Amino acid sequence: MVKEKINIKQTAFLCFAMFFASKFLILPSLFFKENEYGGILCIAMILVVELFILYLLIKIKERYVNLSFYEIFSLFLPKFLIKFIYFLLFIFFVCKFLFTISEGFSFLKISLFEETTLLIFFVCVVPVINALAYKGLQAFARSLEIFFLLIVAGLFLSTTIWISSLSNFGLNIFQNNGFEGFLAGLYNYSFWFGDFIFLFVIIDKITIENNFGRKLMNYGILACIIYIVFVLSFYYIFQSASFFHTSAIYEVTQFSTRIGNVGKLDFIPIGTVMFLFFYNSAMFLYCSKDCLKRIITAVSDEQSLIFINIFCFILFYLHFQNLENMVAFATVYLRHFSAFIGYLIPFILLLFYLFGRGKAKIKSPYSKKIVKNHMKYCENK
Repeated sequence: MVKEKINIKQTAFLCFAMFFASKFLILPSLFFKENEYGGILCIAMILVVELFILYLLIKIKERYVNLSFYEIFSLFLPKFLIKFIYFLLFIFFVCKFLFTISEGFSFLKISLFEETTLLIFFVCVVPVINALAYKGLQAFARSLEIFFLLIVAGLFLSTTIWISSLSNFGLNIFQNNGFEGFLAGLYNYSFWFGDFIFLFVIIDKITIENNFGRKLMNYGILACIIYIVFVLSFYYIFQSASFFHTSAIYEVTQFSTRIGNVGKLDFIPIGTVMFLFFYNSAMFLYCSKDCLKRIITAVSDEQSLIFINIFCFILFYLHFQNLENMVAFATVYLRHFSAFIGYLIPFILLLFYLFGRGKAKIKSPYSKKIVKNHMKYCENK
């Protein structure tokens, strides 16, 4: 469908926004608790893997062009196994959606309205999130284009505004809990990463253009640099007390007490986090809907969204209103599942890419010549 097609610029914006899903609040403090200042090295290592996954997606897109994730797997795996993989992806995106909602609810209570109730929160945010997920990927991406510069500006200011209160503190990024602590940091918090997996779900909806791979990698690298600088800033400011601060981007801005005569600028991280919250949660909901439709082909978009909303509301109401419960669940149980989805599935696709060249030539109607012709067509248009 036309309303599901997005260009490479919109895809790059989506990559940039989705990279920051649930990474700016509690995650830096969790890494510090696990590995002290060495947490920055753990994060850098995981980000390298994230960029490799993005690169792998680019190469798969170049080979299979307009094939969906489902059709690519169909070249190599039986139908029942593909359905099972989509079921796992459905659970993965639902968990991501739940955590994003839980973290957003907790952040709003801390930063704005301490007396916020669950009912008020859902009435305010659920219609917006569902509208973004329901209207189609093209409308979703166009709305992100409108607010993209505001998001980038908010991230930049939130990351650098503390410099106005610069001190002589220092930090040693090589101070950590040893090699075991390093590995524990990589594995225990795998749930907070693997967000580029959403691209596998929408791979057939991305329009091929010249240098599309370079553009995606540039935005991915930019997002990684911003996040590394932010985490360094956070550790630099709060030092050994970093693990106490569970709303990192908000508290970094609070540390800067005054810019000229303006006073505190808490609204900058609040607005930035809320923009990211809406787009991150809506994309996870969209991917959950798409996976459910692949599993049960008879369901419509409306039925999928209604089922997912009811299912998530029940889980959220019973157990995940408290962010601590969600974090405990993510670090104890979801770490194994997330490592499988976030890293093993891309590894399987890598094997398909390396050893499935002959099969792709037989079954895929999209050759390199067709790709080049399609790129020339898009350029001329």
